Amino acid sequence: MQRDLTAWEEAEKYILAYPCARVEQFSPKSKAILEIKSERDLTILEKMYANGVLLGDDSPQGWGIQYATEFHMTNDSKLFPPRPQWEAKGYRPDEYGHWLKGNWQPYEAVRSILQRPEGLILSADGSSAIYIDEVEDVALPLYEGRMINHFDFSLKGWVSGKGRTAVWRDIPWEKKVIEPQFLMGKETLYSSPNGYLHPKIAFMSISASINTRTTISTYLNFVPGGHSLSFYRVLSQSVFHSQALASILGSFTFDYPMRLRLGGLNMSDFIMSETVLPKRNKFVEFKKILVTFISNLAIPHQFFANDWIKLRTIILSERNWYQLWAITPYERLRLRCILDAAVAELYGLEIDDFAWILRDCDYPTAQVCDKKFARTLDPKGFWRVDKEKDPELRHTVLSLVAFHELKRFGLEAFLNLNDGEGWMLPDTLRLADYGIGHDRRAKEPQPVAARLGDRFLPWQLEGTVEESWQECDRHAQNLKRLLGDKPIATETEPVSAIGESGTQLDFFNLLELQDS
Repeated sequence: MQRDLTAWEEAEKYILAYPCARVEQFSPKSKAILEIKSERDLTILEKMYANGVLLGDDSPQGWGIQYATEFHMTNDSKLFPPRPQWEAKGYRPDEYGHWLKGNWQPYEAVRSILQRPEGLILSADGSSAIYIDEVEDVALPLYEGRMINHFDFSLKGWVSGKGRTAVWRDIPWEKKVIEPQFLMGKETLYSSPNGYLHPKIAFMSISASINTRTTISTYLNFVPGGHSLSFYRVLSQSVFHSQALASILGSFTFDYPMRLRLGGLNMSDFIMSETVLPKRNKFVEFKKILVTFISNLAIPHQFFANDWIKLRTIILSERNWYQLWAITPYERLRLRCILDAAVAELYGLEIDDFAWILRDCDYPTAQVCDKKFARTLDPKGFWRVDKEKDPELRHTVLSLVAFHELKRFGLEAFLNLNDGEGWMLPDTLRLADYGIGHDRRAKEPQPVAARLGDRFLPWQLEGTVEESWQECDRHAQNLKRLLGDKPIATETEPVSAIGESGTQLDFFNLLELQDS
Protein backbone atom coordinates (compact mmCIF):
# COMPACT_ATOMS: atom_id res chain seq x y z
CA MET A 1 0.00 0.00 0.00
CA GLN A 2 3.01 2.31 -0.37
CA ARG A 3 2.29 4.99 -2.97
CA ASP A 4 5.51 7.02 -2.88
CA LEU A 5 8.30 5.64 -5.09
CA THR A 6 10.91 7.43 -3.00
CA ALA A 7 10.02 5.04 -0.18
CA TRP A 8 12.23 2.47 -1.91
CA GLU A 9 15.27 4.61 -1.05
CA GLU A 10 14.66 3.89 2.64
CA ALA A 11 12.87 0.55 2.36
CA GLU A 12 14.62 -0.81 5.45
CA LYS A 13 12.44 1.29 7.74
CA TYR A 14 9.34 -0.47 6.39
CA ILE A 15 10.68 -3.95 7.09
CA LEU A 16 8.66 -5.83 9.69
CA ALA A 17 9.66 -9.11 11.30
CA TYR A 18 6.79 -11.56 10.80
CA PRO A 19 7.73 -14.64 12.86
CA CYS A 20 6.78 -18.10 11.61
CA ALA A 21 4.94 -18.63 14.90
CA ARG A 22 2.57 -15.81 14.01
CA VAL A 23 1.83 -17.41 10.63
CA GLU A 24 0.90 -20.60 12.46
CA GLN A 25 -1.20 -18.65 14.97
CA PHE A 26 -3.10 -16.42 12.53
CA SER A 27 -3.43 -18.88 9.63
CA PRO A 28 -3.01 -22.45 10.92
CA LYS A 29 -4.52 -24.06 7.81
CA SER A 30 -3.86 -21.76 4.86
CA LYS A 31 -0.52 -20.39 6.15
CA ALA A 32 -1.60 -17.04 4.68
CA ILE A 33 0.40 -13.94 5.60
CA LEU A 34 -1.72 -11.01 6.69
CA GLU A 35 -1.02 -7.54 5.27
CA ILE A 36 0.39 -6.15 8.48
CA LYS A 37 2.13 -2.77 8.45
CA SER A 38 3.41 -2.32 12.00
CA GLU A 39 4.50 -4.02 15.18
CA ARG A 40 1.35 -2.62 16.76
CA ASP A 41 -0.81 -4.68 14.40
CA LEU A 42 1.12 -7.81 15.35
CA THR A 43 0.76 -7.10 19.06
CA ILE A 44 -3.02 -6.54 18.85
CA LEU A 45 -3.55 -9.61 16.68
CA GLU A 46 -1.51 -11.78 19.04
CA LYS A 47 -3.70 -10.59 21.92
CA MET A 48 -6.93 -11.25 20.02
CA TYR A 49 -5.91 -14.75 18.93
CA ALA A 50 -4.60 -15.61 22.40
CA ASN A 51 -7.96 -14.59 23.92
CA GLY A 52 -10.15 -16.12 21.23
CA VAL A 53 -11.02 -19.13 19.13
CA LEU A 54 -11.02 -19.51 15.34
CA LEU A 55 -14.35 -18.89 13.66
CA GLY A 56 -13.97 -22.21 11.86
CA ASP A 57 -13.06 -24.21 14.98
CA ASP A 58 -15.36 -27.25 15.01
CA SER A 59 -14.16 -28.56 18.36
CA PRO A 60 -16.27 -28.30 21.55
CA GLN A 61 -14.51 -24.98 22.20
CA GLY A 62 -15.79 -23.52 18.92
CA TRP A 63 -18.99 -21.59 18.33
CA GLY A 64 -20.86 -24.44 16.65
CA ILE A 65 -21.46 -22.73 13.31
CA GLN A 66 -21.39 -23.90 9.70
CA TYR A 67 -20.68 -21.94 6.52
CA ALA A 68 -23.23 -22.21 3.71
CA THR A 69 -24.55 -20.65 0.54
CA GLU A 70 -28.10 -21.24 -0.61
CA PHE A 71 -29.44 -20.47 -4.10
CA HIS A 72 -27.41 -19.63 -7.21
CA MET A 73 -28.79 -16.61 -9.03
CA THR A 74 -28.34 -18.26 -12.45
CA ASN A 75 -28.49 -22.03 -11.95
CA ASP A 76 -31.48 -21.83 -9.57
CA SER A 77 -33.25 -18.87 -11.21
CA LYS A 78 -36.28 -21.00 -12.14
CA LEU A 79 -37.01 -21.31 -8.42
CA PHE A 80 -37.48 -17.57 -7.88
CA PRO A 81 -39.15 -15.58 -10.68
CA PRO A 82 -38.92 -11.76 -10.61
CA ARG A 83 -41.37 -10.02 -8.30
CA PRO A 84 -43.44 -8.41 -11.10
CA GLN A 85 -44.36 -11.86 -12.40
CA TRP A 86 -45.80 -12.78 -9.01
CA GLU A 87 -47.66 -9.50 -8.67
CA ALA A 88 -49.17 -9.96 -12.14
CA LYS A 89 -50.70 -13.20 -10.81
CA GLY A 90 -52.35 -11.41 -7.89
CA TYR A 91 -49.71 -11.73 -5.14
CA ARG A 92 -49.57 -8.69 -2.85
CA PRO A 93 -47.09 -7.74 -0.09
CA ASP A 94 -48.30 -8.16 3.50
CA GLU A 95 -47.19 -6.40 6.68
CA TYR A 96 -44.56 -9.07 7.39
CA GLY A 97 -42.64 -9.03 4.11
CA HIS A 98 -44.39 -11.96 2.39
CA TRP A 99 -46.38 -11.85 -0.85
CA LEU A 100 -49.83 -13.44 -0.47
CA LYS A 101 -52.27 -14.62 -3.12
CA GLY A 102 -55.93 -14.80 -2.16
CA ASN A 103 -59.05 -12.83 -1.36
CA TRP A 104 -57.59 -9.37 -0.69
CA GLN A 105 -60.19 -6.74 0.21
CA PRO A 106 -60.02 -2.94 0.68
CA TYR A 107 -59.42 -1.98 4.32
CA GLU A 108 -59.97 1.36 6.08
CA ALA A 109 -60.41 0.35 9.75
CA VAL A 110 -57.89 0.51 12.61
CA ARG A 111 -54.43 -0.93 12.02
CA SER A 112 -53.75 -2.13 15.58
CA ILE A 113 -53.67 -5.92 15.52
CA LEU A 114 -55.53 -6.12 18.85
CA GLN A 115 -58.43 -4.07 17.49
CA ARG A 116 -59.01 -6.05 14.31
CA PRO A 117 -60.37 -9.58 13.89
CA GLU A 118 -58.00 -12.45 14.65
CA GLY A 119 -56.34 -13.89 11.59
CA LEU A 120 -56.72 -10.68 9.56
CA ILE A 121 -53.46 -9.60 7.90
CA LEU A 122 -52.91 -6.16 6.41
CA SER A 123 -51.09 -5.29 3.22
CA ALA A 124 -47.72 -3.54 3.48
CA ASP A 125 -49.35 -0.14 2.95
CA GLY A 126 -52.37 -0.91 5.13
CA SER A 127 -54.88 -0.24 2.35
CA SER A 128 -56.02 -3.88 2.00
CA ALA A 129 -56.51 -6.91 4.20
CA ILE A 130 -56.91 -10.65 3.90
CA TYR A 131 -57.91 -13.43 6.29
CA ILE A 132 -55.32 -16.17 6.71
CA ASP A 133 -57.97 -18.79 5.91
CA GLU A 134 -58.44 -17.11 2.53
CA VAL A 135 -54.73 -17.12 1.58
CA GLU A 136 -54.18 -19.42 -1.40
CA ASP A 137 -50.37 -19.24 -1.54
CA VAL A 138 -47.39 -17.55 0.12
CA ALA A 139 -44.21 -16.30 -1.58
CA LEU A 140 -41.10 -15.27 0.37
CA PRO A 141 -38.46 -12.63 -0.41
CA LEU A 142 -35.20 -13.88 -1.90
CA TYR A 143 -32.44 -11.93 -0.19
CA GLU A 144 -29.52 -10.42 -2.08
CA GLY A 145 -26.33 -8.86 -0.75
CA ARG A 146 -27.31 -5.25 -1.32
CA MET A 147 -30.47 -5.71 0.77
CA ILE A 148 -28.60 -5.95 4.09
CA ASN A 149 -26.30 -3.83 6.22
CA HIS A 150 -24.93 -4.02 9.74
CA PHE A 151 -27.83 -5.11 11.98
CA ASP A 152 -30.17 -4.14 9.14
CA PHE A 153 -32.46 -6.75 7.56
CA SER A 154 -33.70 -4.40 4.82
CA LEU A 155 -31.29 -1.65 3.83
CA LYS A 156 -32.46 -1.28 0.24
CA GLY A 157 -35.56 -2.15 -1.77
CA TRP A 158 -35.69 -3.06 -5.44
CA VAL A 159 -37.44 -0.55 -7.70
CA SER A 160 -36.72 -1.57 -11.30
CA GLY A 161 -34.14 -2.91 -13.74
CA LYS A 162 -31.77 -5.86 -13.75
CA GLY A 163 -28.17 -6.56 -12.78
CA ARG A 164 -25.83 -3.60 -12.38
CA THR A 165 -28.37 -1.22 -13.92
CA ALA A 166 -31.08 -2.11 -11.39
CA VAL A 167 -32.50 0.76 -9.34
CA TRP A 168 -32.71 0.30 -5.57
CA ARG A 169 -34.03 2.69 -2.94
CA ASP A 170 -32.95 3.27 0.65
CA ILE A 171 -35.53 2.05 3.19
CA PRO A 172 -35.70 4.17 6.38
CA TRP A 173 -36.04 2.54 9.78
CA GLU A 174 -39.26 4.31 10.69
CA LYS A 175 -40.94 2.81 7.59
CA LYS A 176 -39.20 -0.53 7.26
CA VAL A 177 -40.53 -2.87 4.59
CA ILE A 178 -38.97 -5.69 2.57
CA GLU A 179 -38.79 -5.08 -1.18
CA PRO A 180 -36.90 -7.88 -2.97
CA GLN A 181 -36.24 -8.27 -6.66
CA PHE A 182 -37.20 -11.96 -6.63
CA LEU A 183 -39.67 -14.14 -4.73
CA MET A 184 -39.70 -17.86 -3.93
CA GLY A 185 -42.78 -19.93 -3.20
CA LYS A 186 -43.09 -21.19 0.35
CA GLU A 187 -43.41 -24.82 -0.67
CA THR A 188 -40.43 -24.48 -3.03
CA LEU A 189 -38.29 -23.30 -0.14
CA TYR A 190 -39.55 -25.99 2.23
CA SER A 191 -38.84 -28.76 -0.25
CA SER A 192 -35.39 -27.53 -1.27
CA PRO A 193 -32.27 -29.07 0.33
CA ASN A 194 -30.63 -25.62 0.16
CA GLY A 195 -33.24 -23.90 2.30
CA TYR A 196 -32.45 -23.44 5.98
CA LEU A 197 -35.56 -22.89 8.09
CA HIS A 198 -33.83 -21.67 11.24
CA PRO A 199 -31.99 -18.54 12.48
CA LYS A 200 -28.75 -17.69 10.66
CA ILE A 201 -26.24 -14.92 10.07
CA ALA A 202 -26.10 -13.47 6.55
CA PHE A 203 -23.06 -11.59 5.23
CA MET A 204 -22.19 -10.08 1.87
CA SER A 205 -20.13 -12.50 -0.22
CA ILE A 206 -18.26 -9.74 -2.07
CA SER A 207 -16.43 -6.96 -0.25
CA ALA A 208 -13.05 -5.25 -0.07
CA SER A 209 -10.54 -4.35 2.59
CA ILE A 210 -10.57 -0.66 1.56
CA ASN A 211 -14.35 -0.23 1.64
CA THR A 212 -15.87 1.79 4.47
CA ARG A 213 -16.51 -1.56 6.18
CA THR A 214 -15.52 -5.05 5.05
CA THR A 215 -17.73 -7.53 6.92
CA ILE A 216 -21.35 -6.56 6.27
CA SER A 217 -23.64 -8.90 8.20
CA THR A 218 -26.95 -9.19 9.99
CA TYR A 219 -29.30 -11.69 11.60
CA LEU A 220 -31.99 -13.31 9.46
CA ASN A 221 -34.45 -16.11 10.09
CA PHE A 222 -35.55 -18.67 7.52
CA VAL A 223 -35.83 -16.49 4.38
CA PRO A 224 -33.93 -17.77 1.30
CA GLY A 225 -30.83 -16.05 -0.04
CA GLY A 226 -29.01 -15.78 -3.36
CA HIS A 227 -25.29 -16.39 -3.75
CA SER A 228 -24.39 -12.71 -3.25
CA LEU A 229 -25.00 -13.61 0.39
CA SER A 230 -23.19 -16.23 2.42
CA PHE A 231 -24.42 -17.59 5.72
CA TYR A 232 -23.30 -18.95 9.04
CA ARG A 233 -25.83 -21.42 10.27
CA VAL A 234 -25.89 -21.94 14.00
CA LEU A 235 -26.03 -25.68 14.51
CA SER A 236 -27.99 -25.27 17.74
CA GLN A 237 -30.72 -23.49 15.74
CA SER A 238 -30.80 -21.02 18.63
CA VAL A 239 -31.90 -17.40 18.25
CA PHE A 240 -29.68 -16.45 21.19
CA HIS A 241 -26.62 -18.13 19.70
CA SER A 242 -27.21 -16.44 16.33
CA GLN A 243 -27.64 -13.01 17.90
CA ALA A 244 -24.37 -13.42 19.79
CA LEU A 245 -22.49 -14.18 16.59
CA ALA A 246 -24.14 -11.22 14.83
CA SER A 247 -22.83 -8.81 17.47
CA ILE A 248 -19.25 -9.95 16.90
CA LEU A 249 -19.27 -9.98 13.09
CA GLY A 250 -20.75 -6.48 13.13
CA SER A 251 -17.99 -5.01 15.31
CA PHE A 252 -14.96 -2.92 14.41
CA THR A 253 -12.73 -5.33 16.30
CA PHE A 254 -13.73 -8.33 14.18
CA ASP A 255 -13.52 -6.27 10.99
CA TYR A 256 -9.99 -5.12 11.80
CA PRO A 257 -8.17 -8.47 11.22
CA MET A 258 -10.57 -9.23 8.37
CA ARG A 259 -9.30 -6.15 6.52
CA LEU A 260 -5.71 -7.31 7.04
CA ARG A 261 -6.54 -10.79 5.75
CA LEU A 262 -8.72 -10.07 2.71
CA GLY A 263 -6.53 -9.61 -0.36
CA GLY A 264 -9.25 -9.96 -2.99
CA LEU A 265 -12.99 -9.45 -3.07
CA ASN A 266 -14.49 -12.82 -2.14
CA MET A 267 -15.39 -13.39 1.51
CA SER A 268 -14.80 -17.12 1.10
CA ASP A 269 -15.04 -19.65 3.89
CA PHE A 270 -11.30 -20.39 3.85
CA ILE A 271 -10.71 -16.69 4.60
CA MET A 272 -13.45 -16.27 7.19
CA SER A 273 -12.71 -19.52 9.02
CA GLU A 274 -9.29 -18.35 10.20
CA THR A 275 -10.53 -15.08 11.66
CA VAL A 276 -10.93 -15.07 15.42
CA LEU A 277 -13.96 -14.84 17.72
CA PRO A 278 -13.94 -14.21 21.49
CA LYS A 279 -14.27 -17.37 23.52
CA ARG A 280 -17.91 -18.27 24.10
CA ASN A 281 -17.71 -18.38 27.87
CA LYS A 282 -16.78 -14.69 27.92
CA PHE A 283 -19.89 -13.77 25.98
CA VAL A 284 -22.19 -16.03 27.98
CA GLU A 285 -21.31 -14.25 31.22
CA PHE A 286 -23.06 -11.13 29.91
CA LYS A 287 -25.47 -12.86 27.60
CA LYS A 288 -28.79 -11.50 28.82
CA ILE A 289 -28.11 -7.81 28.36
CA LEU A 290 -25.95 -8.21 25.24
CA VAL A 291 -28.64 -10.26 23.49
CA THR A 292 -31.15 -7.56 24.44
CA PHE A 293 -29.05 -4.86 22.77
CA ILE A 294 -28.43 -7.00 19.69
CA SER A 295 -32.13 -7.77 19.32
CA ASN A 296 -32.98 -4.07 19.66
CA LEU A 297 -30.71 -3.38 16.69
CA ALA A 298 -31.21 -6.40 14.45
CA ILE A 299 -34.90 -7.37 14.66
CA PRO A 300 -37.06 -4.25 15.31
CA HIS A 301 -40.04 -5.38 13.23
CA GLN A 302 -43.13 -7.59 13.49
CA PHE A 303 -41.45 -9.79 10.83
CA PHE A 304 -39.43 -11.21 13.77
CA ALA A 305 -42.32 -11.63 16.23
CA ASN A 306 -41.61 -15.34 16.73
CA ASP A 307 -38.00 -14.54 17.62
CA TRP A 308 -39.15 -11.92 20.12
CA ILE A 309 -41.44 -14.45 21.82
CA LYS A 310 -38.45 -16.76 22.33
CA LEU A 311 -36.19 -13.90 23.40
CA ARG A 312 -38.65 -12.62 25.98
CA THR A 313 -37.64 -15.45 28.32
CA ILE A 314 -34.12 -13.97 28.40
CA ILE A 315 -34.35 -10.22 27.76
CA LEU A 316 -35.80 -7.52 29.98
CA SER A 317 -39.46 -8.19 29.25
CA GLU A 318 -40.87 -5.49 31.55
CA ARG A 319 -40.27 -2.93 28.79
CA ASN A 320 -42.74 -2.06 26.07
CA TRP A 321 -42.03 -4.29 23.05
CA TYR A 322 -41.94 -1.30 20.71
CA GLN A 323 -39.45 0.51 22.95
CA LEU A 324 -37.09 -2.41 22.33
CA TRP A 325 -37.01 -1.45 18.64
CA ALA A 326 -33.89 0.64 17.95
CA ILE A 327 -35.11 2.63 14.96
CA THR A 328 -34.04 6.21 15.72
CA PRO A 329 -30.54 7.53 14.84
CA TYR A 330 -29.85 8.16 18.54
CA GLU A 331 -30.74 4.68 19.74
CA ARG A 332 -29.06 2.80 16.90
CA LEU A 333 -25.83 4.75 17.32
CA ARG A 334 -25.89 4.35 21.11
CA LEU A 335 -26.38 0.58 21.02
CA ARG A 336 -23.81 0.02 18.28
CA CYS A 337 -21.22 1.95 20.32
CA ILE A 338 -22.05 -0.15 23.38
CA LEU A 339 -21.63 -3.39 21.42
CA ASP A 340 -18.40 -2.25 19.79
CA ALA A 341 -16.96 -1.39 23.20
CA ALA A 342 -18.19 -4.65 24.74
CA VAL A 343 -16.80 -6.82 21.93
CA ALA A 344 -13.40 -5.08 22.17
CA GLU A 345 -13.40 -5.93 25.88
CA LEU A 346 -14.34 -9.57 25.22
CA TYR A 347 -11.31 -9.79 22.90
CA GLY A 348 -9.14 -8.57 25.79
CA LEU A 349 -8.16 -5.24 24.23
CA GLU A 350 -6.95 -2.16 26.08
CA ILE A 351 -7.77 1.47 25.28
CA ASP A 352 -4.54 1.96 23.30
CA ASP A 353 -5.33 -1.15 21.23
CA PHE A 354 -8.83 0.01 20.33
CA ALA A 355 -7.57 3.52 19.66
CA TRP A 356 -5.08 2.04 17.18
CA ILE A 357 -7.83 0.12 15.39
CA LEU A 358 -9.84 3.36 15.12
CA ARG A 359 -6.90 5.66 14.41
CA ASP A 360 -7.36 8.65 12.08
CA CYS A 361 -11.13 8.64 12.68
CA ASP A 362 -11.03 11.93 14.60
CA TYR A 363 -9.87 14.35 11.89
CA PRO A 364 -12.11 17.34 11.08
CA THR A 365 -14.67 16.79 8.35
CA ALA A 366 -13.01 19.18 5.89
CA GLN A 367 -9.73 17.30 6.11
CA VAL A 368 -10.98 13.73 5.98
CA CYS A 369 -13.26 14.55 3.03
CA ASP A 370 -10.37 16.13 1.12
CA LYS A 371 -9.10 13.57 -1.42
CA LYS A 372 -5.50 14.74 -1.25
CA PHE A 373 -5.43 14.47 2.54
CA ALA A 374 -7.33 11.16 2.55
CA ARG A 375 -4.59 9.61 0.40
CA THR A 376 -2.21 10.08 3.33
CA LEU A 377 -4.36 7.89 5.58
CA ASP A 378 -4.25 4.11 5.87
CA PRO A 379 -6.43 2.76 3.02
CA LYS A 380 -7.61 -0.03 5.32
CA GLY A 381 -8.48 2.26 8.22
CA PHE A 382 -12.01 3.01 9.43
CA TRP A 383 -11.70 6.78 8.88
CA ARG A 384 -14.33 6.65 6.10
CA VAL A 385 -17.08 5.78 8.60
CA ASP A 386 -19.30 8.86 9.09
CA LYS A 387 -16.54 11.07 7.65
CA GLU A 388 -19.11 13.64 6.52
CA LYS A 389 -20.17 14.19 10.16
CA ASP A 390 -18.41 16.18 12.85
CA PRO A 391 -15.95 13.94 14.76
CA GLU A 392 -17.99 13.95 17.98
CA LEU A 393 -20.97 12.44 16.12
CA ARG A 394 -19.10 9.59 14.41
CA HIS A 395 -19.72 5.95 15.24
CA THR A 396 -15.97 5.35 15.47
CA VAL A 397 -15.22 8.21 17.84
CA LEU A 398 -18.19 7.52 20.11
CA SER A 399 -17.29 3.81 20.24
CA LEU A 400 -13.85 4.79 21.52
CA VAL A 401 -15.42 7.13 24.08
CA ALA A 402 -17.76 4.31 25.16
CA PHE A 403 -14.74 2.00 25.57
CA HIS A 404 -13.08 4.57 27.84
CA GLU A 405 -16.21 4.54 29.99
CA LEU A 406 -16.33 0.74 29.96
CA LYS A 407 -12.78 0.61 31.28
CA ARG A 408 -13.68 3.12 33.98
CA PHE A 409 -16.75 1.21 35.22
CA GLY A 410 -15.97 -2.38 34.23
CA LEU A 411 -18.00 -4.29 31.65
CA GLU A 412 -20.86 -5.44 33.88
CA ALA A 413 -21.46 -2.01 35.41
CA PHE A 414 -21.10 -0.34 32.00
CA LEU A 415 -23.80 -2.55 30.48
CA ASN A 416 -26.11 -2.01 33.46
CA LEU A 417 -25.84 1.77 33.65
CA ASN A 418 -29.11 3.71 33.72
CA ASP A 419 -31.13 0.90 35.32
CA GLY A 420 -30.00 -1.72 32.84
CA GLU A 421 -30.39 0.36 29.67
CA GLY A 422 -26.65 0.79 29.36
CA TRP A 423 -24.38 3.71 28.58
CA MET A 424 -26.00 6.79 27.08
CA LEU A 425 -24.57 9.17 24.52
CA PRO A 426 -23.03 12.21 26.24
CA ASP A 427 -24.82 15.55 26.28
CA THR A 428 -21.54 17.22 25.37
CA LEU A 429 -18.16 15.80 24.39
CA ARG A 430 -14.69 17.34 24.58
CA LEU A 431 -12.52 15.12 22.38
CA ALA A 432 -9.29 16.32 23.98
CA ASP A 433 -10.37 14.66 27.24
CA TYR A 434 -9.92 11.33 25.48
CA GLY A 435 -6.68 12.21 23.73
CA ILE A 436 -8.31 12.62 20.31
CA GLY A 437 -9.12 15.46 17.93
CA HIS A 438 -6.97 17.67 15.72
CA ASP A 439 -8.41 21.17 15.78
CA ARG A 440 -9.60 23.91 18.08
CA ARG A 441 -13.11 22.42 18.26
CA ALA A 442 -11.66 19.29 19.89
CA LYS A 443 -10.60 21.39 22.88
CA GLU A 444 -14.09 22.72 23.52
CA PRO A 445 -17.20 20.78 24.64
CA GLN A 446 -19.41 20.03 21.64
CA PRO A 447 -23.10 19.04 21.86
CA VAL A 448 -23.87 15.41 20.96
CA ALA A 449 -27.13 13.89 22.25
CA ALA A 450 -29.40 16.82 21.37
CA ARG A 451 -28.16 16.79 17.76
CA LEU A 452 -29.24 13.17 17.30
CA GLY A 453 -32.88 13.62 18.24
CA ASP A 454 -35.05 11.57 20.60
CA ARG A 455 -34.42 7.95 21.54
CA PHE A 456 -37.93 6.87 20.57
CA LEU A 457 -40.60 7.86 18.09
CA PRO A 458 -43.90 9.02 19.67
CA TRP A 459 -45.81 5.84 18.74
CA GLN A 460 -43.19 3.69 20.51
CA LEU A 461 -44.19 5.26 23.81
CA GLU A 462 -47.92 4.63 23.43
CA GLY A 463 -49.84 1.79 25.09
CA THR A 464 -48.93 -0.45 28.00
CA VAL A 465 -46.22 -3.06 28.28
CA GLU A 466 -48.84 -5.81 28.48
CA GLU A 467 -50.66 -4.62 25.36
CA SER A 468 -47.44 -4.37 23.38
CA TRP A 469 -46.50 -7.98 24.12
CA GLN A 470 -50.03 -9.10 23.35
CA GLU A 471 -49.57 -7.52 19.94
CA CYS A 472 -46.24 -9.35 19.56
CA ASP A 473 -47.94 -12.64 20.42
CA ARG A 474 -50.77 -12.00 17.93
CA HIS A 475 -48.22 -11.27 15.17
CA ALA A 476 -46.36 -14.47 16.08
CA GLN A 477 -49.57 -16.48 15.81
CA ASN A 478 -50.25 -14.99 12.38
CA LEU A 479 -46.76 -15.92 11.21
CA LYS A 480 -47.11 -19.48 12.45
CA ARG A 481 -50.44 -19.89 10.68
CA LEU A 482 -49.07 -18.41 7.47
CA LEU A 483 -45.83 -20.33 7.37
CA GLY A 484 -46.68 -23.61 9.05
CA ASP A 485 -44.66 -25.48 11.65
CA LYS A 486 -41.47 -26.10 9.64
CA PRO A 487 -39.71 -22.76 10.25
CA ILE A 488 -40.35 -22.77 13.99
CA ALA A 489 -36.98 -23.75 15.41
CA THR A 490 -36.49 -25.21 18.84
CA GLU A 491 -34.13 -23.67 21.36
CA THR A 492 -32.88 -26.99 22.73
CA GLU A 493 -31.27 -28.62 19.69
CA PRO A 494 -28.14 -30.35 21.07
CA VAL A 495 -24.84 -29.24 19.60
CA SER A 496 -21.61 -28.16 20.98
CA ALA A 497 -20.76 -28.36 24.68
CA ILE A 498 -20.23 -31.68 26.41
CA GLY A 499 -22.40 -32.57 29.38
CA GLU A 500 -21.43 -34.86 32.26
CA SER A 501 -22.95 -37.89 30.56
CA GLY A 502 -21.08 -37.20 27.33
CA THR A 503 -24.20 -35.80 25.62
CA GLN A 504 -23.58 -32.71 23.53
CA LEU A 505 -25.47 -29.65 24.74
CA ASP A 506 -25.44 -26.16 23.29
CA PHE A 507 -23.54 -23.77 25.56
CA PHE A 508 -26.20 -21.06 25.32
CA ASN A 509 -29.03 -23.49 26.01
CA LEU A 510 -27.27 -24.68 29.16
CA LEU A 511 -27.32 -21.11 30.43
CA GLU A 512 -31.02 -20.84 29.61
CA LEU A 513 -31.67 -23.96 31.71
CA GLN A 514 -29.72 -22.41 34.57
CA ASP A 515 -31.74 -19.19 34.24
CA SER A 516 -35.03 -21.05 34.41
